Amino acid sequence: MNEGKATENPESRFSVALVSAARLPGVRIHREAYLRKALARYCSEGEIRVAVEQTPAAAGISLDVLDKAANDSIRYETAKVSALSAAAGLRVMFGTQSANAAVGKVAEMTKQTFAKSVSKAIPVVGAAISGTLTFATYRPMAKRLKKHLADSELAKPTPRVVVVEAEEVYEPSVVAQAETPAADETAVAVEGSPSA
Repeated sequence: MNEGKATENPESRFSVALVSAARLPGVRIHREAYLRKALARYCSEGEIRVAVEQTPAAAGISLDVLDKAANDSIRYETAKVSALSAAAGLRVMFGTQSANAAVGKVAEMTKQTFAKSVSKAIPVVGAAISGTLTFATYRPMAKRLKKHLADSELAKPTPRVVVVEAEEVYEPSVVAQAETPAADETAVAVEGSPSA
């Protein structure tokens, strides 16, 4: 019995697979370029600068704006990966032409015509199926990732304490009235006099 395999847990295998996938070309995302592109439609250059230097939450970017930017990215990436999947399915399915030639030699003329029609439709159907399957699996997983990232601590604004030293500011006329007791006594005398 191989003890090394028995002690390996699924999480470590997932981590190894994730690290291996991250090393593939085109998998890594340059954070600064992504944030600049995703937020350009919704934020000022100052907000984008702070979002790149710290986090979008620290830049004061609202959750609605982040949600819109995330949905735009998900739509774009889903369309791109589905189109690539469909193109890959179309290209691989072109191998059916050799099968069509073999069927054509053996079959009658009507069968041969039918086989040619079917062999031309198969790559298109295969591409549509491939693209649809990719779309149906990629989009929900992208939405789950968006929700997970939105719930992470980096997405939440950090409370900041701002210390401001206060200065006492006096208006000269208010200070003069407050410091003169005669003005207060006069006012009391006027209020308390029998003519008032």
